[in-house]
Amino acid sequence: EGFAALMNGKARDIGCFDTFFVTPNGLDATATDKRGNTRAHSTTARDLARIMAYCVGESEKSEEFLAITGTPSWSFTDVEGKQSYSCNNHNAFLTMMDGALSGKTGFTGKAGYCYVGALKRDERTFIVALLACGWPNNKSYKWSDTRKLMEYGLANYEYRDIYEPVEFDLLPVEGGIPESGKPYGTATMQIGLEEGDRTLKVLLRDGEETQVKVNVARKLIAPVKKGEAVGSVRYYLGEELLREYSVVTKKETGRMDLWWTVRYLWKQYSL
Repeated sequence: EGFAALMNGKARDIGCFDTFFVTPNGLDATATDKRGNTRAHSTTARDLARIMAYCVGESEKSEEFLAITGTPSWSFTDVEGKQSYSCNNHNAFLTMMDGALSGKTGFTGKAGYCYVGALKRDERTFIVALLACGWPNNKSYKWSDTRKLMEYGLANYEYRDIYEPVEFDLLPVEGGIPESGKPYGTATMQIGLEEGDRTLKVLLRDGEETQVKVNVARKLIAPVKKGEAVGSVRYYLGEELLREYSVVTKKETGRMDLWWTVRYLWKQYSL
């Protein structure tokens, strides 16, 4: 139970919100969740693909994961060296296509034959998740279906840089000190995207379009510091958020309060 709790916590951390682990080995079981509901050990194709994406490319242990899961066979002995054992990798996909990275088979009476596999070619990584793909005696369906889906991805998806420069108007700063340094006129603030990478490459097929949504404040209230977040620029593919850039202030502006006015008048009187 403790290990399954850690699994559920990690799943949530990487964005798997439709997964509920009960057993560490994937066998069927039920348990009570934090809300008191009885739930079965379950997940979705999307969440399984998300977990594989984390394992092969995002985890700090990804290289170790790939080395272990990509090993065709392994032989070892017991501690005393008297008995020898051999394990063979059941992931037939490793030798089916160039660029195959990793994969995991699975079967239960309720889930049927399942498979999650990853492939990388020409800097493009594709992940296929199959659930209930064939029942006895059709466990080989998962291999042909995985190949078809991978070939579809390779043929139809290419990287496109979807970043678009955005121009921003000056924002009025209520109560701010105008750039002229005089107590009349309107204080304004220049805004722009935070510093960082200005490329956003996404795997897209022909005809697939992304959307850019800009949301910034209409005005600011003095004082304003440099680098203050005042909005965002978000890139979407359908309803999926691909990336968010913060819109920040490019300078600072003080507040034209009573003491500033007194000092200004004193300088004018002194002159």
